Amino acid sequence: VQAAARAAGCTVRGFKSEAQPQSHIPGESATRESTPPLSGGHNQKWADYGVYNEPIPYKYQLHNLEHGAVFVQYGTKVSVEGVNALREM
Repeated sequence: VQAAARAAGCTVRGFKSEAQPQSHIPGESATRESTPPLSGGHNQKWADYGVYNEPIPYKYQLHNLEHGAVFVQYGTKVSVEGVNALREM
């Protein structure tokens, strides 16, 4: 994974689990260790699975992760071809 990430110009990082319980809370996710959040208290709602043109709010992403979802996020420097390849994946 590290070699593939370097070849693509990306980085891979690990984060410890949040001290807070993995519980549903109103409002925004209550994580502080990472952006995007990877663990901790989160909103009780989740995002419908699919492809989005706009970022999904973190409060929903974290709930999806709880259920085994995988998010592929990309920055503004990704080419149109790269975005299309991600969509096809």
